[in-house]
Amino acid sequence: MLPRETLLHVVEHFPAAAIKMRKAGAFLALRRHVIELAKSKRQEQVLSGDMLDQMYDASSKRGLSSTQGQAVQMSLALENSAAEGSGGSPAPPRAGGVAVAEAERKVEEMQVAIRSLQEQQAEVLQVSMATKEQMKALQASVAELTRAVTAKQQL
Repeated sequence: MLPRETLLHVVEHFPAAAIKMRKAGAFLALRRHVIELAKSKRQEQVLSGDMLDQMYDASSKRGLSSTQGQAVQMSLALENSAAEGSGGSPAPPRAGGVAVAEAERKVEEMQVAIRSLQEQQAEVLQVSMATKEQMKALQASVAELTRAVTAKQQL
């Protein structure tokens, strides 16, 4: 691996490559900044919710089994139904200041997002399988061409 200074010294003799490196460096720095910003925002959101919100977020991030995810959803639903059934008044805010209706809306949004991800995963699997078949066909073509070139060279 080349040190940064050596790489920059070599690249300065090639202006087009130097421009591309500067653009790539700027893009990388921007990407890192956006990722760090997103992580900090996400952490703020997680810390602002109550324990069940945090459990749901953690289960969706880690890709826990469907049984574990359902358990978290059931806990959230039980807490919501208990809060709704505690009287004729509107549902009181939960520990993070988040109303039950807001939590239900978030759960619905997450379920929609999960379904979307599952559909995307199925699509990626289909594309992957098609690509695998194409690779097999290409390998067969290459093998056939190699045999033809070898046969021609032997003549």
